[in-house]
Amino acid sequence: SLDSDVIASAHDNGSVKIWDLRSNTSLIASLSKAHKGLTSKVINGPGHNFISAGYDGEIKFWDRRNLEKSLHKFPATNKDKVYALLLSSNSQRVLSGGASGYLDFYDL
Repeated sequence: SLDSDVIASAHDNGSVKIWDLRSNTSLIASLSKAHKGLTSKVINGPGHNFISAGYDGEIKFWDRRNLEKSLHKFPATNKDKVYALLLSSNSQRVLSGGASGYLDFYDL
């Protein structure tokens, strides 16, 4: 997972920001267009990775060291808004839930 002193935050303009809690300036990276519309959820992934979800109906897997392009992109059921994400205990699968009322599983 991300360092315990590094966190990611989701924003209503579709962006994701990476923060270092040890630093006075804090913000270490910003991803302005992670999702179209609202970025609803960001969770820590394995290694230097994080996973984001948005109201655009996509779940994206990112490497925080290179934010130019997501490593993987998964569509939610019916491409509907995603409200929740959960990483499995072995960090191999992601569970999402959203407006469609379905739960989706994705293998990383």
